[in-house]
Amino acid sequence: MKTEIISFKLGLTSCYLIIGREIVMVDCGMPGKLKLFRKVLAKNKIDPSRIKLIVLTHSHFDHCGSARDIRELTGAKIAIH
Repeated sequence: MKTEIISFKLGLTSCYLIIGREIVMVDCGMPGKLKLFRKVLAKNKIDPSRIKLIVLTHSHFDHCGSARDIRELTGAKIAIH
């Protein structure tokens, strides 16, 4: 299976969806960006439940601000180093 990477911004921060058999999201952008995230999913015809893991590169607000909302939408687990 070919892996695809979708890059998009949620505020100041670039976020990524790594699409394989399942989807891993890297970073969640600034707070209050769930509506914009839903638009990204719709544009790319992605069911939110396919996102199984959210990896946060670090805990600054612009990288993890929408993590709770996106976790609630997707049901994904969250990992941070």
